[in-house]
Amino acid sequence: MGTALEVEGESFKEEDFIVMSRIDDSMRNQIAALLRVINFTRTFREDTVPCEIEEGLFLGSIAAANNMDALKSLNITHILTVASSLKPVHTDDFVYKVIPVLDKEDTNLSQYFDECFNFIDEAKREGGGVLVHCFVGKSRSVTIVVAYLMKKHGMSLSLALEHVRSKRPLASPNPGFIQQLKEFEKSLQGLKRMDQIHYSIENEIQERCRVDIYRKFQGNSALCQIEEGLFLGSLGDANNKAALKSSNVTHILTVANLSLPLYPNEFAYKIIEVMDREDTNLMQYFDECFSFIDEAKRLGGGVLVHCFMGISRSVTVVIAYLMKKHGMRFSQALEHVKRRRPQASPNSGFILQLQQFEKTLRG
Repeated sequence: MGTALEVEGESFKEEDFIVMSRIDDSMRNQIAALLRVINFTRTFREDTVPCEIEEGLFLGSIAAANNMDALKSLNITHILTVASSLKPVHTDDFVYKVIPVLDKEDTNLSQYFDECFNFIDEAKREGGGVLVHCFVGKSRSVTIVVAYLMKKHGMSLSLALEHVRSKRPLASPNPGFIQQLKEFEKSLQGLKRMDQIHYSIENEIQERCRVDIYRKFQGNSALCQIEEGLFLGSLGDANNKAALKSSNVTHILTVANLSLPLYPNEFAYKIIEVMDREDTNLMQYFDECFSFIDEAKRLGGGVLVHCFMGISRSVTVVIAYLMKKHGMRFSQALEHVKRRRPQASPNSGFILQLQQFEKTLRG
């Protein structure tokens, strides 16, 4: 009796292999293909329900793509087929897109990423969902979904793949697709760095222009005294050495980026490098700003808090200081500051942070 061996998940006897060894390569390839089909059939015989990767995005096999009831119940409206020789089945019920590629290591799948992303986004934008599938839902479709998560959510390859596998454990792009995903990750990182560089350069130009403008007013500014030892102003005020000295200012708190101390030997400086943007988290610096102000007062001197115009960033810090040190409500502190500096007007994002700060103080 021959010993049973297993190939491609199927059991065969040794004498079967003796027979196969006498078969030409063409026939062996056909048998191997048949075994793969048998194995694939077993794999997704019960894999008929799409796996939800995130809201509106599903992943699965050809069986899931043919399961009309499941597709409808999940509000799937679009089907992205990432496989060759698989034709749309329910063309009257779903919007289809077919990427006719083989699951081979040398298949260039990354060239289709953008059009796949657009198709997925279209489904979501229209309030529906999209199923991304190939034959088994293991390699090609997984590659597209992983790339989408990387692009749309800034995930690393490892994090995106881990997320997909947590939803669909059999997910396993072939080595060629993994290499393409690694290259895609590098390209995304490069774009991100370029965006950061462009953003930095643009803002540096804007800030330096403001510096040039306000330095023209050096010596023409008057400090706004908020209370004893606490002053509020602009870059022009910070450059007005005579006014600073006459007001007994010993410390300068700069709440702006790209502002270098002008008189480092004359005053103690602290710089909070932030932009005047609604999404800037200025509240995270409140405590260190308060400590700097208190230090100036404790040493018998005074502190000027300034940004470029003395309207938003520096005003926000001074208001927060009054709220913390004197128990003022936000509205009271803002009114107090505006009486002394009428142009005071924190941006809407800073207003929200001050309101949140008030809740924290009264919590």
